[in-house]
Amino acid sequence: MEFEERPISSKTVFHGHLIDVEVQQVITPHGNKTQREIVHHAPAIAILALTSDNKMILEKQWRAPIAKTTLEIPAGKLDQRDADNALHAAKRELNEETRYEATSLKKISSFYTSVGCMDEYMTLYLATGLKRVST
Repeated sequence: MEFEERPISSKTVFHGHLIDVEVQQVITPHGNKTQREIVHHAPAIAILALTSDNKMILEKQWRAPIAKTTLEIPAGKLDQRDADNALHAAKRELNEETRYEATSLKKISSFYTSVGCMDEYMTLYLATGLKRVST
């Protein structure tokens, strides 16, 4: 069975600082016409940062979409400073968000975060050998 849909039109309906939203009209493999809403997001990184006594560094973040404070691993999107280099972004985000640097940053995995509606591609790193960075 074929699963691929064929786009017949596409329009960016929102362009924001963090995301763009595209609406596509597509033909399904069964010949039906339907609409897809796609969120475009820059590639991102996340870091499992472990201290020498094997404790994970977490941070509190306010998240407007759920109107709650969450406890999260350090993460962020790649930007122009990173030149499409996920490792550079991981080092930068670890420093910016936690004031730590790591003697070892190893890629664990890469994956799409929510393929039902967005194209954000996340690279996950393990950070060890943490040292505090002076402010």
